[in-house]
Formats: sequence, C-alpha cells, structure tokens
Amino acid sequence: MGAGADATTARSGHPQGVLRGEGELPAGLVDSVIEQRREFGNIFKTAVAQHLEADSATLPTTPTIFMNICLGTANWTCKWFDPGRQRRPADPGSAHG
Repeated sequence: MGAGADATTARSGHPQGVLRGEGELPAGLVDSVIEQRREFGNIFKTAVAQHLEADSATLPTTPTIFMNICLGTANWTCKWFDPGRQRRPADPGSAHG
C-alpha cells in the first residue's frame, strides 16, 4: 500500500492490507479477483443505469468508461496521497478543504 494510504489506515484504526495488481497476486487468486471485479463492475454499472433512468439523465460516455474513471480515481488517490506533503493550490480537491 502507498505510504499515504498506510498512514491513513493506521490513523483510522481500520485493518491495513496490501493493494496489488493482478501481476503480483499468487496464481490461484488471479481468476477469482478478475471474476469478483467483473461481478462488482456489473453491480456498479446497473446502479448507475438505474440512477440515470430514475433521473432521466445521461452520461457523456458509456457506463463502463464512467465506472473505470470512478474506480480508477479512487484507487490512484491511495497511491499518490502523501499526508506529510504540503498541498499546493493546484492540487486536486484543494478547493474542497
């Protein structure tokens, strides 16, 4: 896990773990992880589609691309976040706190 995520989980009291890409997983887990990701992706896309339908809204892209943007943003935040670094005005999210 990235240094920032380690520090964040340590302060929160939540269990710590290691985030790995498929290439770092033991051979017996790769298929299971890929299947779980596929199932979660289907749940995520269904929830987005239901929300859009309920609000008569649309996306400027496909639900799959939208899902990948959301999940990628969440995953990479843990990798680049460093709680000891001074934030600069141009940093993502600086306008929100």
